[in-house]
Amino acid sequence: MPFLRKYRTPVWIALNLFFFSISSGPALGNKTSPISAERPSDQSSQRVAADTVDVTFASDLIRLVIESNKTIHSLETAADAVSERTGYVGAYPDPIVMLTGQPLPVYTARGKQILGLRVEQMIPYPGKQSLMREMARLDSEMGYTNVQTAAVGAILEAQLALNDVRRAEARREVIYSFEERLDGYEKLALRKYEVGEGSQQSILKIQLERARLEQSLLDFDRTIQANRLVIERWVQQPVRILQTEQFGLRDETPSLDLASRSELQVLAQSIELNGTQTKLIDFYNRPDFGVSLNWLMIAKSDIPASSDGRDALGVGISVKIPLAQSANRSKRQESQLQRQAIEEQIESTKQSIQALYDELEAKTDFDQKSIDHIDKSLLPSVLALLETSVSSYSNGKGDFLDLLDAERTGFQLENERIEIAARLRAGQLMLDRVSGHLNRQVAELF
Repeated sequence: MPFLRKYRTPVWIALNLFFFSISSGPALGNKTSPISAERPSDQSSQRVAADTVDVTFASDLIRLVIESNKTIHSLETAADAVSERTGYVGAYPDPIVMLTGQPLPVYTARGKQILGLRVEQMIPYPGKQSLMREMARLDSEMGYTNVQTAAVGAILEAQLALNDVRRAEARREVIYSFEERLDGYEKLALRKYEVGEGSQQSILKIQLERARLEQSLLDFDRTIQANRLVIERWVQQPVRILQTEQFGLRDETPSLDLASRSELQVLAQSIELNGTQTKLIDFYNRPDFGVSLNWLMIAKSDIPASSDGRDALGVGISVKIPLAQSANRSKRQESQLQRQAIEEQIESTKQSIQALYDELEAKTDFDQKSIDHIDKSLLPSVLALLETSVSSYSNGKGDFLDLLDAERTGFQLENERIEIAARLRAGQLMLDRVSGHLNRQVAELF
């Protein structure tokens, strides 16, 4: 970076590194310093297999979860199976064929009746079959909508885990930058100690501070590893998380679109299914019909004179009388109560979604204001404090503890900004989910 090469004094190195770390998120510190050369490479430390996929942005996880998550695939296959019901639900009942022999012949005017054949076909009341097929279709639609609900939940969990990885990466980069500045102060403290202008205590405090930072680095490495495993659990294949220069904050807030929420879509489909079921119950009170064809094989006999052996043919009509009227009335009442419960659930779900959306919108707005306050108010004050402290200590007028305290203040401010930015990003991801924006993205891939 040219502006870092221009200024060689510890004051300007500290100030510019601090300013750059605040303004650029995770991309902090001088990449050409000796400390940078010792930093662990996230990409090289992650498991790399033949089927490893790269993840850079939260949007990458939408496609990866849908393509690779076997649980979602199984739900989709189950929905495909339900969709096949429309091919057989509502079909005509199988015909009945009955063959009757007469071991003891029955004599008729045409001769001996020795064999009978009966074919009967039941015909449901008109309209009943179409209602059954409609119920199967609605069941299938609900299955596919539930697949989207499962996918949205898995994607959100993976995206939040990726957000935690970004937070830990950014905090780790701040530590690297802080260590670089401590190195500069340690050299300055050694020079002062060698000429009798400083104390050994200053050097020991820097070493203690560095040891504390190393412990924090281990904690962040553990956080990154744990959240990468969470992402792999939802993607269900090895992933390699690539670093990005920006933390990924957005200015816009997605508007609330209740119609896009798959949970409400399932409830709406349940209402439609309930209405179809109620209509079908009414059809159970209407009779089914049957038609039959009867053929009788008759043999000649000696008497009476008309016994010429002519076969007989008969056509019949049957009616299935619905006697379970009271049972059907109970079923209808049950269906109506179920519809009322679903309608109440829809209203409750809408209110919950609206309340959660308002809460998340308020929190993200507050977090954005906090970041703006840090950038516009706290940052200039910290920069001025750092400049004064470094200059005073370099000139032998200030105490090293004041300098270290000023650095810690800046370090804490950097970390606070990262934590707020991570919280803001998590809120934005949840707003995508609550508003229905994520549902629309998922629906486009099915």
